[in-house]
Amino acid sequence: MDSTDGVINLIHLADRPGTSGHSASVRILGRYRPGILTGHDFLDCEIVVEAESVNANFSVALLPEDLEDGEDALATLESGRFAPWLVSGRTPSMKFEPDESGGLWVSVHDGPSSSPGASEWRRARNV
Repeated sequence: MDSTDGVINLIHLADRPGTSGHSASVRILGRYRPGILTGHDFLDCEIVVEAESVNANFSVALLPEDLEDGEDALATLESGRFAPWLVSGRTPSMKFEPDESGGLWVSVHDGPSSSPGASEWRRARNV
């Protein structure tokens, strides 16, 4: 996890320098309600997608179980399979799909009205 100005990058995927400059990040901004017992509060987060035609920022509140589901998604992705995350319907969802060339497709969907691939990009291997 990278930290800049108190913001923690939980996930940061980006194309190699000198290429298209696409990136997708999940950034932790802080606790939603400090003072509530640890494990019972939300984390204030944002999903940030940057590409030539799309610069999007989605506000998200993550629960502890969302982080556990994220661990499961990473294990699925590590095995070379498609991995969805944040699919409860209360937040934008993310989908990670490896391709045959070793790249990774990432898409963010802000709800049922999102068209497939509306915020989608491919990350090259070895980044």
